[in-house]
Amino acid sequence: MNELTTTDIKNSIDYRWRIHNAKVYLLLWGIISGIVTIALFIISAIDFSKDVFLINVCIWLGFVVVYGAVFGSFALYQFMQAKKLLKNFNNFKIYQAVLDSPSISYFYGRSVYYTVMLGTVTADTHPCFSNSVFSKFELSEYNNKTVRCLYDAENWQVYLIDIVQ
Repeated sequence: MNELTTTDIKNSIDYRWRIHNAKVYLLLWGIISGIVTIALFIISAIDFSKDVFLINVCIWLGFVVVYGAVFGSFALYQFMQAKKLLKNFNNFKIYQAVLDSPSISYFYGRSVYYTVMLGTVTADTHPCFSNSVFSKFELSEYNNKTVRCLYDAENWQVYLIDIVQ
């Protein structure tokens, strides 16, 4: 239905944003697990007894599992959404839109999404843009630019591909 390839989708704004988010969630889980590991190692080194060591191992395992489930579920969701885009992109119609109507997404850490006109349809992009440390795409690089995008009419989803030169 469109001329895009899987390589185009893997290099698209939306796909890379999803993969980046998944990696950030896994990184946060790793950092938290590392901090807990170091803290419990220090506690064990100060008072090294079998009871303290076993309690610390149980605490460590609990933290790793609970935080792994939380951050892992977010990462898995992002990976699944990226895979869904890669699997179904040929079913979507391609459009060009201007990113000139930004709005703040409070759910995604105050990232910015755009409301775009796709023919007669108005739809929102994903909140791919931010100036935060964890952001993949900066707002200043895309604001007021014309982009290619895909529109999934069945789910009312807009997927940003790239900037039109």
